[in-house]
Amino acid sequence: MTENQFQNFIKFLQKDYNIYVPVKEASEVVIKRIESSVDVEVIHELPLHGWKKFLMPSCHAMFNFDKEKLDYISPVVEAIHELPLPQILLGVSTLDLRAMALYNQAFEKDPWYQDIKKKTIIIGQSLAPKDKYSFWIEKFEEDQLEHLPFDIFIVVKPDNKDKYKIFTGSEDGQRLLDKYGDKNYEHADYVGPNREEGFDKRMNDVREAMKNKHNQKIWDDLGRRCIECGKCTIACPTCFCFDIFDTPTKEKNQGTRERSSTSCFYQEFSEVAGANPQASKNKFLKTTAERIFFWYEHHFVRMPDDYGVVGCVACGRCSKVCPVNIDIFKEIRKILGQLEVK
Repeated sequence: MTENQFQNFIKFLQKDYNIYVPVKEASEVVIKRIESSVDVEVIHELPLHGWKKFLMPSCHAMFNFDKEKLDYISPVVEAIHELPLPQILLGVSTLDLRAMALYNQAFEKDPWYQDIKKKTIIIGQSLAPKDKYSFWIEKFEEDQLEHLPFDIFIVVKPDNKDKYKIFTGSEDGQRLLDKYGDKNYEHADYVGPNREEGFDKRMNDVREAMKNKHNQKIWDDLGRRCIECGKCTIACPTCFCFDIFDTPTKEKNQGTRERSSTSCFYQEFSEVAGANPQASKNKFLKTTAERIFFWYEHHFVRMPDDYGVVGCVACGRCSKVCPVNIDIFKEIRKILGQLEVK
């Protein structure tokens, strides 16, 4: 596909979809809805906050409830989505596609996530992210595609007349390209998030070290440095913890159930109510060291054990936003015994 054909394809998509792309603004990359095809430029850099909010809104109304009719309300039928759907997420890096593979596993039976996903087209791109905080970035190879979830994937070939080589990864992607009139694409069947040999060896080494070689000095040191602001969990593309709230309306016995993103670093995250409402609530995570260990363990141990997908995509966003300069790559090296704990 040539550059001109690519721009015409974007114009074609705009008729039926809201399209979101990474855009460089000042010194940062943000994701914005495009107004015209000329706004689209496939870039190397990672957007600061990724694509999580487009698939898992930070505040999501799940359904309305009415005490008199509660038994008859279906959460799927009554789901409230304020997102401007349908939508296309265009220019998703391979790192963020790996995060989406985790969402698909973790929320496989979640009707609200699945409803948004059905109305979303994912268009990935091959350019490796250029960011000093990213680590373990490998050169893109086409055989990676069978392990990435996408509808359409663009392999960028800057020095070629046909600048973009197109792959499809779903029937939706094929239908869009066929409807546009371009059948010059290859199809890549998704076979799962992991290669035949299993998890990435480096990530698996971290998992095994956290399970079998616990070094409390690492977590005590991090506990002294971390200020529990939660910025890392907001920026992380694989953090998806949430609270559920029932919000009443002015009408008697009516209201809305909502779920809202939260962080394991917040004080109320691990609170458990007791028999006496006036008593102080018990907390499972009492110290900063316990909280940050819980966060690392969730990503490197429990996520792969529970969902079969490692909970870190090596994007480095957590390090980039940390106000006290905690570098996850350095901490991983300490966990592996490659760097001394001071």
